[in-house]
Amino acid sequence: MSKADLWFDCEGAAPAGEGWEELKQMRQRELGQVPLLLLYPIDHESPPTGNKGTRVSLNAVEDVLGLGIVFPGSVTEGGQFVSVDLPSLSTEDLERMEAEEAAEIAVIDAEEGRIVVGERS
Repeated sequence: MSKADLWFDCEGAAPAGEGWEELKQMRQRELGQVPLLLLYPIDHESPPTGNKGTRVSLNAVEDVLGLGIVFPGSVTEGGQFVSVDLPSLSTEDLERMEAEEAAEIAVIDAEEGRIVVGERS
């Protein structure tokens, strides 16, 4: 995320020469306690830009989606903390879930009269 991205939903260009915390405070004065969600579609190859000495092409199998979140407030002020304990899934759990999803898709395809890949008409 860049400082310009942090200023995305504010009027005008991002003020130059400000640090991250100062820019967040200026954003909060302008917009109030408004969070910001930024989504970055990233090409699966994504060649490096900028400092090419420390960056390499992404070379992912598929395009990916980057995520940036700006929370209002200050790092020195307290806030409410919420967490969720996510269970670890075994390989068997994942395979079972994939099979259930495939079965649901097959039922929907059959109801809508679609031909499922691999079937002959």
